[in-house]
Amino acid sequence: MLFFRKEKPKPKKTKVKAADLDEQYQNLLGDYLNDFEAEATNVMKEIAASKNEILPLLEKLKNAELRNENIPPKERHFMEGNRLSYIKAVNAFLSKLNEPDEISDSTAKIFLAEYEEVSEDFRKSSMRPGQITNHFFGDIMKHITEQLVAIDKCSKGLFALMKSDSMKAVAETRSKISLIQSEIEKNETLLKELEESEKGYEDIRRERAVFERRVISIKKNSTFLQLAEFNSLLKKTEEEMKMLDAEFIDNFLQIEKALKKFSKSDDDALISQYIEDPVTAVINDPDLRIVEILNKASEALRSGALEIEDKKKEKLVEKMASLDKEKFTKFVIAHNDLTLKISDINRRMKQNNSQRELDDAKYKLEHVQKKQQNVADSIKKINNQIEALKIADLKYDIEKAFESLNVPIEIEICEEDEKERG
Repeated sequence: MLFFRKEKPKPKKTKVKAADLDEQYQNLLGDYLNDFEAEATNVMKEIAASKNEILPLLEKLKNAELRNENIPPKERHFMEGNRLSYIKAVNAFLSKLNEPDEISDSTAKIFLAEYEEVSEDFRKSSMRPGQITNHFFGDIMKHITEQLVAIDKCSKGLFALMKSDSMKAVAETRSKISLIQSEIEKNETLLKELEESEKGYEDIRRERAVFERRVISIKKNSTFLQLAEFNSLLKKTEEEMKMLDAEFIDNFLQIEKALKKFSKSDDDALISQYIEDPVTAVINDPDLRIVEILNKASEALRSGALEIEDKKKEKLVEKMASLDKEKFTKFVIAHNDLTLKISDINRRMKQNNSQRELDDAKYKLEHVQKKQQNVADSIKKINNQIEALKIADLKYDIEKAFESLNVPIEIEICEEDEKERG
C-alpha cells in the first residue's frame, strides 16, 4: 500500500491570508487529505474485518476438545489455564484496538500510537500461553495468528502511509500553520502593549518637560537668586567667624604650657575651660576673670615662681600682657556680631521657600525620570520580543511545504503582523 500522486502541471500561486490558513488548509490540500482518508479508511476496514474473523475463532478455540483423550489430568489443567490466558489476552488486545470514528491524519497518528502500546502489551502477555495453546490446537491457532498478522501488516502499512513524503509535508504544514498563527497572535498582543507603552512614554516625556521647566523657572526666579546671595554671604560670614576664632584660639595656644603650670585652686576650672575651648570660655566669662588670672600668671613668671625657660619667659610675659580686658571685649563683641549676622542670614534663608520648591521639583523630576526609564526598558523588551518572532521564517517554510505538494501559495501577512520596531 503506497501513497503516490500523479504529476500535474505546476499551478499558479494561490494568495492566502495568514488568518485564513486554517480554513483554507482543507481546501488547498483536499486531494492529498481525501486520498489519505480513502486509503486509511480501507486499512481500518481491513483491521475491523480481521477483528471480526478472530472473535468466532476464539470461541471455537475455547470450545475445542482435545483429540488425545489420554492426556494426564495435570497436563490437561495446564493446557486449560494457558488456553484461557491466551483467549483473555487476545480479547483484551482487540477491545483496546479502537478504530477512530473519523479518519484523518491526526486520528490515524493517535491510533498508531495506541496500537504500538497495546500490541507490545499483547506480545508480552500472550507469548508463553500462545506457544502452549498452539501445541494442542495448532490448526485453530494458525487462523488466529493469520488475522493478527494481517492487523499488524495493516498497521505497518498505515504507518508507512503516514511517513510518506507527501503526508510528512502535510503534517509539517499543519504544524507550521499552528505556529505561525500563534506567533501572529503574540505579535498582535505585543504591538498593543507597545502602542500603550509608547503612549505612556509620551505622557511621561511631557510630564518630565513640565518639571524641567519648573526647575529652570525656580533657578531664574529673583527669590532663588536672592537665596544664592544669602548662601554666599553666609559662607563668607562663617569664614570670617572661623578666622576670628582661630586668631583668638592661637593666643591661648601660645601660653597654654604656662597656664597649665600656673595652679591656683579657685582658678583651675576656668583655666581648664580656656585651655580646652577659649572661644566658649570667654563667652561664658562675662566678668573676664581670665584677665586677672593672666595678670597673676604674668607676675609669677616675672618673679620666677613659675618655672619657664628664660629665653621663652619674656615672650610669654609680653603675650599675656597683650591679652588685656580691651582685647577680650573686642573679640566678644565681634564674635557676637558675627553670630547674630549668621543667625539673621539663616532666618532669612528659612523664610525663603525657593530651595524647598526647587528640592520638591527636583524630587518629582527624578521620580518621573525613573518612571520614564522603566517604560523605555519595557519598550525595548517588547521590541526584542517582536524581533524574536519567527513569522517571516514560518511563512517561508509553509510556502515551501505547499510547493513541495505542488500546491504553491503566497501567504499574505498583514502590515501590523510584519511590523518591526526599532
